[in-house]
Amino acid sequence: RSALRVLAAPVCVALALGALAVMVFNPLVAATSRQYDELVARYDNGQVSTLSLSPEGLWLRQGSEGSQTVIRATQANEDGTVLTGVTFLEFDGDGRPLARIEAERAALSAGAWTLTNLKRWNLAEENPENTAVTEAQGSLVSDLTRDRIRDSFGDPSAVPVWDLPAFIASLDKAGFSSRQHRVWLQMEFALPVLLAGMVLLAAGFTMRHVRFGNTGMMVMGAVLAGFGIFFLRN
Repeated sequence: RSALRVLAAPVCVALALGALAVMVFNPLVAATSRQYDELVARYDNGQVSTLSLSPEGLWLRQGSEGSQTVIRATQANEDGTVLTGVTFLEFDGDGRPLARIEAERAALSAGAWTLTNLKRWNLAEENPENTAVTEAQGSLVSDLTRDRIRDSFGDPSAVPVWDLPAFIASLDKAGFSSRQHRVWLQMEFALPVLLAGMVLLAAGFTMRHVRFGNTGMMVMGAVLAGFGIFFLRN
């Protein structure tokens, strides 16, 4: 039989399995990975992810002694440590608003946000606007770090492949780097072709007649070549 005829069925099966993995199993893995990340974050520090993206910009959350602060910014740098068009809303332990701060720019340093051109309202007052304070420079205590903000994105594998294009667009709009997520999306789309290529690679090593000998070495070569492809892919 022709070698191409022999290979047609296995290659088609590999393509079908790859497509099934991308369309069906990827969303399942993403959902369970996200649940795992949220549980780990909750048990590590009592809080879930500190960052989320929406059409209105990006949202951060930080905690302090007896209060929580919600942060909204229209844009950020690649690692989320410099925010522009930023609003801070501070709440007490019962969820009552305590203060509001709007700043032109906020830069994260060790243990605090450094604010530029800010206006601060005390929401506990009857008329917060009458007691509002405008400052050129200010600071706000923060428990966030560059690594914690970056980790809040999670692994790209935790985002279903069908939602990745919109998530990438949100990252770009917010000013974050989406390179890692773009690469992951292309890797997922290429998975069916990769599996078919693995079948063809194995065939190139193992379709010789057994009477020619060195079968064990050929199989070992196929295995090593397969590991090499996955190493280069990663």
